Amino acid sequence: MKQERIGAFYLIAGFALAGTATTAGKALSTSLGPFSITAASLVFALPVLLPFLARGGRIRARELGTTAALGFFGILLYRLCLVSSLRLIGAGEAGLLTGAAPAFTVLVSWFALREKPSSLALIGAAIASAGIILVNIGMQRAAGPGTQASASTGSGALGAALALAAAASEAVFATVSRAVSLSDATPLPEAPQPEAPQHESVQYAAARSATNVKDQMDPLRRTALTVAWALGFSLFPALAERPAKSFSELGASGWFALAWYGLAVTSVSYFCWYQGIKRLPAARAAAFTGIVPVVSLALPAIALGERPTTAAVIGCALVAAGILAGSGIRPGTAAKNRPPRRGRRRLRAA
Repeated sequence: MKQERIGAFYLIAGFALAGTATTAGKALSTSLGPFSITAASLVFALPVLLPFLARGGRIRARELGTTAALGFFGILLYRLCLVSSLRLIGAGEAGLLTGAAPAFTVLVSWFALREKPSSLALIGAAIASAGIILVNIGMQRAAGPGTQASASTGSGALGAALALAAAASEAVFATVSRAVSLSDATPLPEAPQPEAPQHESVQYAAARSATNVKDQMDPLRRTALTVAWALGFSLFPALAERPAKSFSELGASGWFALAWYGLAVTSVSYFCWYQGIKRLPAARAAAFTGIVPVVSLALPAIALGERPTTAAVIGCALVAAGILAGSGIRPGTAAKNRPPRRGRRRLRAA
């Protein structure tokens, strides 16, 4: 029980940090181009992850190929779409829309990995989609002539589409990661088989695989290679943006946002995820992803002065509920699967 609480703490911290990505990106989007933001933030992240490259010995060619795909979809394309959307819509709305990534992951894994989603996963995707539609409606109604997301010019719709593209890119990243993990895995016969719930979700299947297989590539080593590839992909386009003048005019808050984006959102967030998933199965850990859209909505209201609309708040609740439903967790499941406590017999004096 103590280890589960520690794992829950790590997951809460990790997903809370991930939810700050939209606020950090929003603070930088008016000063730097999307490629410059990506490359500069990764310069802060890579030195922290470089020591993990030594794990596992020599880097295989297959590792280079898979991490290149992960770096392109999971970091470069995701951040390019996200930062571009932040130029058109608020950080809160962008955070809510990118929070639909788990619903997209269900669909992508269905077609790519032929993993048929459970009823709960489909219900969760539908609820999250309803939240996305509600956020779009509220955003368009709230858009005025002086706002960035102007309904008359259609910039709000374009920003929403870019945020959804970021969510789809993250879904491809998650699906590729899962496919690589399953193909690189070796069986561990001594690992116990967890009790399957009545409706097995995609996330639970990942949890079952995680308890019975051992990934031959260390997750932090994979992250280091992924970040290195993403930095390589974004470096030359960033130079084409000629950001030297923008960097020279960047204030202390801008440099702090870059460092936060690289160290906290990229390095520390993944470290917390890795520490949490060691202590909790993936099916239970998936529920914590609902923290991301909540933080993405609350933090801009505090740091950037953005006032979320009623539709955005309701949409946030729907997205979080959809993610929770899609994780396959049912009320009472944890208590049902919990081993019974052994009572102590009291010795009575004869």
